[in-house]
Amino acid sequence: MTQKELETAVRVYNKRQPFAPYLLEFVSGEKVRIDHREFVAPMIKNLWLFRGTGRAQSLFSSSSVCRVLDIVDANVS
Repeated sequence: MTQKELETAVRVYNKRQPFAPYLLEFVSGEKVRIDHREFVAPMIKNLWLFRGTGRAQSLFSSSSVCRVLDIVDANVS
């Protein structure tokens, strides 16, 4: 995904009322569950910060994300 595409998708999913968890799927096939609006945020250029539960954090590029999925559609909990 481009930076703009990921920004748009994250904004749409984060604005849902009530908030519902969703997944980021990476080109590697790995999926990361976003359980809170503040778990994922843009940083600089095409870098994003993922904050998991506890103190875990990781950076990823928008180009490493291939899809943003609703958990219901993904059949993943």
